[in-house]
Amino acid sequence: MQNKRDIEILISVLMIMSTATSIVALILYYMFAVNVLLGAGTLMSAYLLRDITLVPRFISTLGLTGSVAIFFRVILIMFHIIEPLSLLGILLSIPLFGFNISLAAQLLWKGFNKNQPPTPLKQNLFRLAKKQ
Repeated sequence: MQNKRDIEILISVLMIMSTATSIVALILYYMFAVNVLLGAGTLMSAYLLRDITLVPRFISTLGLTGSVAIFFRVILIMFHIIEPLSLLGILLSIPLFGFNISLAAQLLWKGFNKNQPPTPLKQNLFRLAKKQ
């Protein structure tokens, strides 16, 4: 009778471990997806800000650098080279943090650069906006 009880305990422990492993996998997948989307969104917005020249070039360059660094960080985390909260992971996040802070400061204090010469992308965007 003791042998049957040991088997039941073993099965319940294995079920708990399986559930815990699934929860950890979901959390890691969520962190991976959020960081990939963060890098992709920042890459697109920084490229558009750089091409349209609405903000100073160093801010958009900081955004492009930060998005590439976030992608690199995700790859390192995915292959278990670094931990998500390691020193290298935090250092790779600094350019993106700088981009967000400097973009917010630029938009709050000075706004967009309206006196820049129009680029072809800016002309097409304004043309599309006038049609609607």
